[in-house]
Amino acid sequence: MSQQNADTSLSEVYAYANSVGITPQQVNSAIGNNTDLIERLIAWKYLLHSLIDTGYTPWLKGDGVAYIVTNIRIADTSTVNLKIQVLDSFYRCAIFGSRTSATENAIYVGETIYRRLYYQNYSSDIYGIISDWGNYLTSRIGATYQANQIYDIQIGKTSSINGDTHTYENLTFLTPTGAYIFNTYNAPSGHPAFNGRISSVSIADAVQGIDAKFVPYLYNGTYGMLDIESNTFFASAVQNGRFSYELWDGNGNQVNIN
Repeated sequence: MSQQNADTSLSEVYAYANSVGITPQQVNSAIGNNTDLIERLIAWKYLLHSLIDTGYTPWLKGDGVAYIVTNIRIADTSTVNLKIQVLDSFYRCAIFGSRTSATENAIYVGETIYRRLYYQNYSSDIYGIISDWGNYLTSRIGATYQANQIYDIQIGKTSSINGDTHTYENLTFLTPTGAYIFNTYNAPSGHPAFNGRISSVSIADAVQGIDAKFVPYLYNGTYGMLDIESNTFFASAVQNGRFSYELWDGNGNQVNIN
């Protein structure tokens, strides 16, 4: 797991308590030396911004090494939603996905030389959203990633980037592994990990009974993502990977959360 020092300030806990008439002294008295409760309260303030419209955007930032491996295999019946932000150094990375190969059983979000985002099956056609590499597409969206731009992405039979939408039919596949976040599985090895920011990843599939939402979270001093539907925490799948947490206001300024 990727380890990073936790922010041990309970300032937001005290602020909330004060709003309902509870003093800091009463909070301290109630907590006592309960280490587990203190850790949960510290983690709560990170989760707060992910779950409640506070006017801020929480981000988990990758270092180009760290990535998360989920147990969710994506099918043609799945819909995936991501909120991401790319950086100036964003190049030849994978952001999300799993695929048997470049042309089979794939869901893949990323930027290689061809800056591609697609949802596909193994056939003569690739279905999805793509730019700068459209030779085999029946339809495409000509969008490229811009540094520091925030992108709301949906991938499924209806796919879109920031509302620019196309619908595709006749997709049939199941990815070979659980989806990766900040990377993609591509037999026999992965791509370079994403060194940008991800705020949330949602995966829904009524046929498979999947309903997942991954948000930035802190657990025992480790930053990663929590699936709030299954209450499962995911840290970096590689020991030398490191995530960090950032909070941004509505004007795009980073906020000190200490």
